[in-house]
Amino acid sequence: MKKFFFSLLIIFATITSTNAQNLYPTTGTVDVCDGTVDPTKYGILQVTRIANQPDNKFHISFIRNGNSICGMGYARGSNVWGIWHGNDNSFEPTIGLTYDQKVGIGTSNPQAKLAVNGDIFAKKIKVTQTGWSDFVFLPSYQLPKLAEIEQYIQQHHHLPEIPSASEVEKNGLDLGQNQAGLLQKIEELTLYIINMNKEVESLKKQVSELKAAKK
Repeated sequence: MKKFFFSLLIIFATITSTNAQNLYPTTGTVDVCDGTVDPTKYGILQVTRIANQPDNKFHISFIRNGNSICGMGYARGSNVWGIWHGNDNSFEPTIGLTYDQKVGIGTSNPQAKLAVNGDIFAKKIKVTQTGWSDFVFLPSYQLPKLAEIEQYIQQHHHLPEIPSASEVEKNGLDLGQNQAGLLQKIEELTLYIINMNKEVESLKKQVSELKAAKK
């Protein structure tokens, strides 16, 4: 990325050079070449003010064989500023930025502050989350009865307070909320195990007392 912008600065510098053979038409497009070929077909760089746009939108295209192969700025008919590969007429930016400060990677219509159309690889992701599931361990918490959970599962085919497969398919998955929900179920399971262990220990004690009474 640094090399890309550095190269862009060098190209802009050539526009003002008295030795470069550049084309400055009155249509608002500036074509830059190496001085040996037709810049409109084989130029290095083309800067264009987009026609019929009220707010002076522009884009910068890198030309090869008469076609733009990559560029940056506003593509034709788009309100997204971006960096793209390929022809800007079929604009699908590598990175796009909308007027309302949304960033899209691989999409020209981001619906969130950051939208990625593809896989994300990261060494660490931190999700800020208000509210956590430790309320399960408070004395006031009413642990659901296992019979009630069994009835809920038979009716809805998923755990209570955990989104169903159809909900996830329709609305996506909130990672922070989902982690809190899964932790709540783990903490509830822990309480069930503790209670069952107490019952087992009580039964073992009763069995031992019965055996001792028979002797």
